[in-house]
Amino acid sequence: MSMTHSRSAFDRPRSHDILTMGTRLIRWFWRDSEGTGTMSGKGMNASLLLPLLSLIPICLASNSNASSPSPGTQAGRSICDLQQLGTQERQIALNDGAGFVHVVWTDMAEWPPPPQAFNVAVYNCWRPSVGWLYSYECLLLCSHDGCELGACVNLAVESDGSAQIVDNGQRYDSDPWQHPQVSYVYSPPSPGFCIFTVNNLWSGSLVEPIFPKLDIDQNPVPGVDIFHVVGCDTMTSANGIYYYVYWRFDGTSWSSPVLMDSGHTVSQLVVADPTTDEVAYIFCRPLNYSSPSQIDNDIAFYKSADNGLSWVTSGTGGPAALTNVTDYAATQNGRAYTDLSAIYDFNGLLHIVWNERRFIPPDSHFVGECELVHWDDGTTTKRPIARAFWDNPASNGQYSMNLCKMTLSAANGWTTCGSQANNNYLYVTYTRFGGPTAAELSDHSTAGFMNSELYLSISADGGHTWSPPQNLTNTKTPDCNPATGDSCASEHWA
Repeated sequence: MSMTHSRSAFDRPRSHDILTMGTRLIRWFWRDSEGTGTMSGKGMNASLLLPLLSLIPICLASNSNASSPSPGTQAGRSICDLQQLGTQERQIALNDGAGFVHVVWTDMAEWPPPPQAFNVAVYNCWRPSVGWLYSYECLLLCSHDGCELGACVNLAVESDGSAQIVDNGQRYDSDPWQHPQVSYVYSPPSPGFCIFTVNNLWSGSLVEPIFPKLDIDQNPVPGVDIFHVVGCDTMTSANGIYYYVYWRFDGTSWSSPVLMDSGHTVSQLVVADPTTDEVAYIFCRPLNYSSPSQIDNDIAFYKSADNGLSWVTSGTGGPAALTNVTDYAATQNGRAYTDLSAIYDFNGLLHIVWNERRFIPPDSHFVGECELVHWDDGTTTKRPIARAFWDNPASNGQYSMNLCKMTLSAANGWTTCGSQANNNYLYVTYTRFGGPTAAELSDHSTAGFMNSELYLSISADGGHTWSPPQNLTNTKTPDCNPATGDSCASEHWA
């Protein structure tokens, strides 16, 4: 199902389709190799996966301008390429009770961008009985002067099915800094409504707490949903170090920001355990704080057993509570980059995946080459998911290893495999650039950018073993040239 628009700003030749494919456990963003693109969804394509789950179908649609079209149903358009810096997190979520699919992405308000151009957060919602609620995207605007919600938008779903959205709000008139916002976006009873309120999390104690991520611990009435938001302060730091920040909303008020730790990447992430009050704050931690680097990190986390209340009370994550997952030795091969994803499964175990950059000490760097790895706090063992040790002939683009933009999801027992509930199933989607074959290595534009594909790997035993990578999109447009109208089929932001 394609989406049409009446506003010319969204219909320029370089704009791109927001696509959602499948239904349940995957979300991705479509991008052409010229560095512009569109986003998609959280679900699985039944024709591509093992018949493990009964799926809620979403109509598939194609990008008619591409010679090898990207699959998916169109939620909207975007002329803004860069959706996230570092850790991806979720831009689409499913309300299980009603089957709503909430989608958010970043767009640009002007084309071509004038000096005062700004990014905006955009929302749409798919309902089984209606389809897409909005015939054009719903722009989410701030309530304070001169402000638009902008880049790096994410969402989570409350126990009542409401989509809660968090992203950077940029006051471009009197205040040059960006501040995280949380917008409450409710699924309306009929098409044509866009209802939300905004909470400004900036308290003045931090100069620029930006790039927020959100998770919600659902506690249906008479309980109270607990909101967890994390961000990083990039302006008060020294030596390029970011201070990682945490906020908590208890249903009545927001906490003051808590300084948890620091690092050199936009990697901070928070996840809540659906079975207990445990919550984890995960991030990339530099091996060397005196000489920090985006490509030389450990994976580390803090845990709270009381839904983050102890962090708010103490004002810190607490150094003694830090768990260093990787703890790479100086002579050890491999380093964590800036991408990670995490989730609690429905057995209460914390799972983390990241792309481990290929590195042979003391200084042998392999551009783009990496391995996707998994770890859980039950076995505390690192296991490989997929490997990408090849040298691409063109650029992957900014913040993009050969395997990147991963998203980890867990089954909740809503289906069975044989007679067993599938609580041990894990699914990770990711973007892959290039491959070991000549056809994969030649899939790039004439401008020198690799086209990408979306891949899926599945574990049926809680991450102990992983299936071979499955190509979900399988689009090839070698030597494409968007400058002449020859669009590139390149799927990005998995």
